[in-house]
Amino acid sequence: MMGIPHVAEQWARDLSGGQQRMVEIVRALATDPPLLLLDEPAVGLAPPVRLELLKIIRRLVEEENIGVILIEHAIEFVMTVSEPLWCLIMVR
Repeated sequence: MMGIPHVAEQWARDLSGGQQRMVEIVRALATDPPLLLLDEPAVGLAPPVRLELLKIIRRLVEEENIGVILIEHAIEFVMTVSEPLWCLIMVR
């Protein structure tokens, strides 16, 4: 589901940032949760990796019926993840 079977035999510290992020999500999904809380999952990721992460999040929501609470500053990333979308905006 996550597209990372090739990293199963590697230490997490030896993986790229994007691969580490995917492993973190897989770990969170191992308990089959009804809801996944992601705190800025796309920060520091290269655009192609962000796109892959976006696809995975959408698949979790649409096909696996997992609720996702996504905390993210990259509004353009959030806007493409899901519908409906609820935003909390703090203005200082």
